[in-house]
Amino acid sequence: MFDVGSLEIFLILIVALLVIGPTRLPEVAREVGRAIGKVKRMIERFRQESQIDKHIDEFRSYVDLEDDIADLKKDINPIQEVTDEIKNTTNQIQTDISSLSGGLKPSISQDKQVSDKDKDGGQKK
Repeated sequence: MFDVGSLEIFLILIVALLVIGPTRLPEVAREVGRAIGKVKRMIERFRQESQIDKHIDEFRSYVDLEDDIADLKKDINPIQEVTDEIKNTTNQIQTDISSLSGGLKPSISQDKQVSDKDKDGGQKK
């Protein structure tokens, strides 16, 4: 943040020693250290809050996606109803065909025998 070298720090300590005095210097250094610590903690809290805001924004976009998914499910529901109706109709047709074919099977085999006789010219060999 600040580009302070060892020479500048040494100069600041000498000026502080002359201005504050040797008896109060440790007390003032502690207070300055606490103030710097508070500033660092405030900066860290600010960073965390900005990260929280970022996560909140991500969550909001996720919630928006959930709404979109719910809308898509609503759109799919009528398609599913039509698909179910087609399946039910197909099953009903298959049931009807199988019930009708049960009565037609003997006549189909009889028709085959008749067609076989026609191929032979009506004569058995």
